[in-house]
Amino acid sequence: MSDIKEKAEEIYSGERVANIKKSLSSLDQSIANGRGNTMLGLVEGRDSERSIEILDHHGQVKSEILLPIGEAHIGRISGLEVEISNCFVSRLHAVLTVHDSGDVTIRDLDTPNGTIINGHQLNDTSEKLQPSDTIVVGGIEGGVTLRLK
Repeated sequence: MSDIKEKAEEIYSGERVANIKKSLSSLDQSIANGRGNTMLGLVEGRDSERSIEILDHHGQVKSEILLPIGEAHIGRISGLEVEISNCFVSRLHAVLTVHDSGDVTIRDLDTPNGTIINGHQLNDTSEKLQPSDTIVVGGIEGGVTLRLK
């Protein structure tokens, strides 16, 4: 996690760094406490940035991570932009891309449990996400749910 914090400090300054550190601390705590079936929700942040909210299985916000323009990887590998400790999520599961326009796309990285958008399996291509889309990474039974707001 320290690599992510160092990267964040290089990219952002002042209040943004404090917010990122707070989010990472909350994420660390969530991982330490175990999350069970966790949900993630994407929201538009300040200055047209995007962020990802980590929600518990009741839909309550546990933490928020700012997403810079460009790629944000989702998976179990330590140090990923969106690190998820969930056995149904692959080590390197999917890629979220935040475009200069503010659009967000997602691409599954050919994982066994796949990525599902609004109940439909994502194929080999990137899919543009719309507000209120529901995305499940790691399968319906125990995966992680993302929701674009």
